[in-house]
Amino acid sequence: MTIRSILWWLSLIIASSLCWRVAQVSSLQSDPELRVLLYFGIFLSHIGLIFLWPFQKKEALWIFGVAVLLRVLLFPAPVSDDVHRYLWEGKLVTQGINPYTDIADSDVFIPQRDEQWEKMNHKERLTAYPPGIQLIFGATSAISYTLPAFKVLFVLADLLTLLFLICLLKARAQPVRYAGFYAFSPIVLHAIAAEAHYDSFFILGLVSFFLAAELKKPWLAWLSLAFAFHIKIVSIILAPLYFDKKTWKSSWLFPLGIVLPAIPFFGNIEQLWKGLFGFATGGQFNGFFHAILMHLSSPDIANVVVTILFAILGLSVWISRLRGLPLVQACFWAIAGLLFFSPVVHFWYLLWVIPLFAIRPSLSLLVLSGTMGLYFMVWSRQPWGLTPVEHIAIWLPFACIALLELPRALRRIWNSTPYSRPQTVSVVIPTLNAETALPKALASVHGADEIVISDGGSTDKTLETAAQENIPHVISPPGRGAQIANGINATTGDLIIVLHADATLPDHAIARALEYFQTHQNAAHAVLGQRFDHAGPLGIIVEVLNEMRVVLNGTTFGDQVQIFHRAALEKAGHFPTQPLMEDVEAALRTLPLSMTGYLGHECTVSGEKWRTGRSHKRFALVVQLVATYRIARWQSKEKAAQLTERLYKKYYG
Repeated sequence: MTIRSILWWLSLIIASSLCWRVAQVSSLQSDPELRVLLYFGIFLSHIGLIFLWPFQKKEALWIFGVAVLLRVLLFPAPVSDDVHRYLWEGKLVTQGINPYTDIADSDVFIPQRDEQWEKMNHKERLTAYPPGIQLIFGATSAISYTLPAFKVLFVLADLLTLLFLICLLKARAQPVRYAGFYAFSPIVLHAIAAEAHYDSFFILGLVSFFLAAELKKPWLAWLSLAFAFHIKIVSIILAPLYFDKKTWKSSWLFPLGIVLPAIPFFGNIEQLWKGLFGFATGGQFNGFFHAILMHLSSPDIANVVVTILFAILGLSVWISRLRGLPLVQACFWAIAGLLFFSPVVHFWYLLWVIPLFAIRPSLSLLVLSGTMGLYFMVWSRQPWGLTPVEHIAIWLPFACIALLELPRALRRIWNSTPYSRPQTVSVVIPTLNAETALPKALASVHGADEIVISDGGSTDKTLETAAQENIPHVISPPGRGAQIANGINATTGDLIIVLHADATLPDHAIARALEYFQTHQNAAHAVLGQRFDHAGPLGIIVEVLNEMRVVLNGTTFGDQVQIFHRAALEKAGHFPTQPLMEDVEAALRTLPLSMTGYLGHECTVSGEKWRTGRSHKRFALVVQLVATYRIARWQSKEKAAQLTERLYKKYYG
C-alpha cells in the first residue's frame, strides 16, 4: 500500500468517525460548539478524500460506496424542524386539502392539527413550497407519515444526483473523482443526510438539466428545468441562459411542465406568490452584500440595490452566453450571484451551487463551504442568530479570495469564445542532455500526429536518440521557454502537448486530450496532472499542492504536461520565451480566456529530485521562486520577465 493510499484511508476513517459522532448529537440545539468542530473536521477530511484519491479504476463505484457509507452513518442525526412542515403539508395534500388555502395557524386547519403541526416553525406564514414538491410531500406522507420516510426519500434523491453528476463529468471528459466535491461535502452531508432538507430534489433537477443539455437532449433539459422550478422557483433564472436557436423548438415543454403539476392547486395558487413574496422580503439573515448595505442604508434601499445589481449581473451573463460562454459557467454565475446578493443565506442554500462546484471548482466557494460551519452557532443563544463576529468570520475569507479571483473571472466571462474542434496533435519535447530519460518519454507517446524535439545544446547522445527514432528536432538557445516556443513554431497541430523529457504519458493520453478539447470548445489550456514514479512523503505533498493549484487557482507547472489549443495560445500572445517560469507565465496568459482544465490522467515524472536529503530545501526554493515571480507579475509583466534571468541562475546555481 502506497503512502497516498494510507493517507486516503486515514481521511476516510476520520470522516466516518466524525459523521458517526454528528449522528449522536441529541438535538440541533445541543452542543453547537461541538457541531462546529465536527463540521470543520469533516470539511478537512473531505479535501483529503478528493486530493489524495488513490484509485485508478472503478472510480465511480468507490465514490458512490463512500457516499453511501457516510450517509448511513449520519442517518440517525436529528432533522431540521422544517421537516415537520413537509409532513404536515403532505398530509393536507393526501386529504385533498390545498396547502395554499391559508396560514398554518388558521382556524381552517384546526381539524388537521397534530404532533407535526405542533412542532412546525413559522405557523404564521403562508407556505412558500411550490406545487411539485407539495405533490412529493403528499406521496411520501401517503406511504409513511414519519420523519425517517422523508429522510430516506431525500437521501435517495441525493444519491441519484450523485449518479447523474458522475455521468455529467464523464460526458464532459472531466475527472470522475471530482464528484467527491459533492459526495463528501460537509454542506451536502449535514443538509441532506443529517437534517433532511428537501433541496436535494432541487439539485437533482439542476444536475438532470445540465446532463440533458450536455447530451444534446433539449426536450429532457426543459422538463428537468421545469422539475427544478417546482422545487425552487428561483431556477427560472436559468431558462434564458438555455434558450437559443438549438433549444427553442423544445422550449414549450418548460411552461407545460410548470403548468401541469400546478393544476390541482389552481384554486389558491395566488397564495403561493404571496407566501414567496413574504419569504423573500421577510427579513435578513446571514446574507453578505445585503448585510453590508443594511449597515449603510435602510432595508428598502438594500433590497432595491441588490435587485438592480443582480439584474445587471444576469444581463451581463446572458450577453456573454450569447457570445459563447458555456452553459455551465453561465449558470454557475447566475446561481452564485443569487446567493451573493440574497438577504437570507442558510447553510443549506450552498447546496444549489455545490454540484456546479464539482464541474467548476472555486477556491473562494470552497473556503466558504468551510467557514459556513460557524452557522451552527445559531443554536447557542436566544434569540436565534449569529453574532457580528461569527457573521464576519463566515464571509470575510470568502470575500478576500473572491476579490482576487473576480478580475480574471470577469475577463473569462467576456473573453470566452469557441475555438475550432482540434483534429491534430503535436507533441513538443524540450531536451538538454536527456539521453537517459528521452527513450521512455518517446515510447509513451501514442497517437500524436507529429513529435518535435527542441534541443538546447545537448552534449550527450540526445540528438542521436531522436535520430534513431526518426524524430525531427530543432536547435534552440538554451532555456526551456525558448526551446518550447521554437518547438511550437516547428509544429502544425491544432493541439500542442508539451512533454518534459523526464516524464512519460499514460495510456490514451492523446485521445483523452483530444476528447477534452473537442468537448470544451472554449478551452484554451489544460494539463494531464502529475505523479512521481517513487514518491516519498514530500513528493505526495508536492503532488497534492500542484493538483490543488490547478483545480482551485488555474496555474500549472510544466511537469504536469501542459496542453494548449494553438488558436488560444496565439490569441494569448504565444508561448513565452523566458528562461524560467515559462510554464507559469503560459498558464497566466491563457487564464483570462478560459478555466484551466484538469484531465486527471496523470503522467509519471521522475521523483529523483524529491528523494534526496536536500529535498526540503528544493521545496522551499520552488515556493520562494514562484512567489517572487507572481508578486513581480502583479506589478507588471515586463518586470516579471526581466526577473526570470536572475531566478534561472538561482534555481540552477
